[in-house]
Amino acid sequence: MAQPTGTCPVSRLPVLLADRLSAARRRAFVGRASELAAFREVLAGEAGCVTVLFLHGAGGVGKSVLLRRFADDAVAAGRAVVELDCQTIAGRPAAFRAEASQVLGHDSAVLLVDAFEHCQDEEAWLRDTFLPRLPEDTVVVIAGRQPASPQWTSDAAWADLMRVARLDDLGTADAVELLRACGMPEERHGSVLRFAGGHPLALRLAAEAITRDDDHSGEWAPAPEVISTLLARLLDEAPTPVHRRALEICAHTLVTTEELLRAVLPEHDAAALFTWLRCLPFVEHGEHGLFLRDVLRGVLGADLRWRDPEGFALVHQRLRTHLLERVRSASPAQLMARTRELIHLCRLHRPERPVPESGRHAVDGTYEDDFREEDRDAVLGVAAADRGAEFVPVIEFWLDRLPESVLTYRTTRDGRIIAFLQRLRLVEPAAEESAADPAVAAAWNHVAEAGPLADGEHIVVARQVIDPAARGVQGITDLLSWRQVAEAFHADRPAWSFRLVRGSTPAWLTRWGFSDTGTVVPEGIPFHLNARDWRAGPAEELLVCLDQRLCVRPERNPADHARATQESRRPEFDAAVKDALRCWHSPAELAANPLLRDLALAGGLGGSSPDTLRARLAEAIHQLAETARTVKYHRVVTATYLNGNTTQAGTAERLALPFSTYRRHLTAGVQQICDLLWRSRTRAEHEPSHLPAGPTRTRL
Repeated sequence: MAQPTGTCPVSRLPVLLADRLSAARRRAFVGRASELAAFREVLAGEAGCVTVLFLHGAGGVGKSVLLRRFADDAVAAGRAVVELDCQTIAGRPAAFRAEASQVLGHDSAVLLVDAFEHCQDEEAWLRDTFLPRLPEDTVVVIAGRQPASPQWTSDAAWADLMRVARLDDLGTADAVELLRACGMPEERHGSVLRFAGGHPLALRLAAEAITRDDDHSGEWAPAPEVISTLLARLLDEAPTPVHRRALEICAHTLVTTEELLRAVLPEHDAAALFTWLRCLPFVEHGEHGLFLRDVLRGVLGADLRWRDPEGFALVHQRLRTHLLERVRSASPAQLMARTRELIHLCRLHRPERPVPESGRHAVDGTYEDDFREEDRDAVLGVAAADRGAEFVPVIEFWLDRLPESVLTYRTTRDGRIIAFLQRLRLVEPAAEESAADPAVAAAWNHVAEAGPLADGEHIVVARQVIDPAARGVQGITDLLSWRQVAEAFHADRPAWSFRLVRGSTPAWLTRWGFSDTGTVVPEGIPFHLNARDWRAGPAEELLVCLDQRLCVRPERNPADHARATQESRRPEFDAAVKDALRCWHSPAELAANPLLRDLALAGGLGGSSPDTLRARLAEAIHQLAETARTVKYHRVVTATYLNGNTTQAGTAERLALPFSTYRRHLTAGVQQICDLLWRSRTRAEHEPSHLPAGPTRTRL
């Protein structure tokens, strides 16, 4: 009988869906290297190793995902795995005990207890009765929102057998890896990271929303459905509407104290509300009070503003009134801490640069500190490095006369002074002071022209001196601007504030009402004396404007609101372009220009050196020569900035142009360059980047 041709069938084991799910989870898993290493060490059963891991962390931080990875690793190691989800048996102690006891039927088993906060009442039984009955080679992992009770951690018998660890957000590198694993376009990473930080659930929800959205233009902002999903996963139900309002207040402020709750909710029990807040697993305890993690802070604030704009405005205005009064009445030691709270509330800082909650007001590794006599040589060294040896006698004069006028800025790494602010509080002109310091003489001349001071009034003359090697440290700029906020709102506010500025007035000073007096003070290089008359218009007017911007209900499409926010940064961008042109021949000053970071982050530069910034500016200038209408602007801009080594009047004369015509062409040309670079920056943000992107197991 003929046999059929072809190969004989070979028997193959079927691939289970569970195997495919396990492989998919491994591919999608990122980070948690230390937790995985600790679990594998426990699985190996080395002598003296712990047998119980207690993990705790906020909702959505990845506890369940990590436990599933533990289960896969345990199965791969030949262990029997029992998984217990407390969410499904909450409120049923007998069910919890029965299902946990199933681990007793296996040798060398692994018990994984998830969402333990739903069965927290069984903690004593688990610790004192159940776990001691397990074979010593059994591994137990408990994960929940609440940390282990003190009865675990204070018991010496458990000290060698148990490890308690808090699960935090992912680091930036792991967060980016997660977004790439989710298939998110690279150009969206920045806006998503600003919203979600390293919070895994927020990152995944954002990635899911973006991959469903075909429109990748503009700044991404979370839609209401993303926010509501996050809130449902992150928060348990608040007992009353008042408790929910207390939580919203905590989300809106930098730090929350009983005093603050009493001021904003005067008709309620502030002490009880504060006690409730401090027991929540996602509320952190800091040096100055309670605070929320960034993602929850942002989600709660966005939800309240979208759901109840009138309630949002009421909360904001009450908080602003309270915090402003705290700044006004602050002692010198309290002033910066209280100012920091007002800055956060009123968004007086760039949103991508969060205000730190505590510490020595450190930002980017820099902190503010008082001047001490042993700092004299370091301060004079910074002065010489920044402005030359001829400027040092000016600082020496004031260190002898008013040493308390100097604030130093130091690195957190070694305490080295890299900058200082000299803030001279002066009541009346003094011939000796004006002779020693041309800036002080110019300030008093300006006051005399505007009208004399009234009794009890004073002026402040401020200069910031930064080591050239530290001009790129953004933390110095932030701390100096915060000091200006403190000066603007404190009860001891001056009648006039004067600041010495390199080049044009920066946008943050313009926002506070400073303007160039037209007086140039030579300090190594020309500095422009800027002035602000606080009697002409109080700083509180700015807060009213900010209130109106913050408390307006967002558009139905949050991306439209985000684009409007992006446009509001245009003045600062233009100021940076103009300053870069003015500093064309100074690499050190170009290295500190914020345009360098801005264009590099947006993809407009291939590197981050002054040469690459010059190349980008030169490209924009060259484009002016390509049309008949703008070629005259090209001629003036090139002569003024690229080839110029004289005054503007001298440049106009060399070009044979009336000075008024020269100024008109220069202004128009610079504006054209700003427009070209802004369009390039926006286009770079929106265009896609092309960067490469056995054992038993029981589920209960």
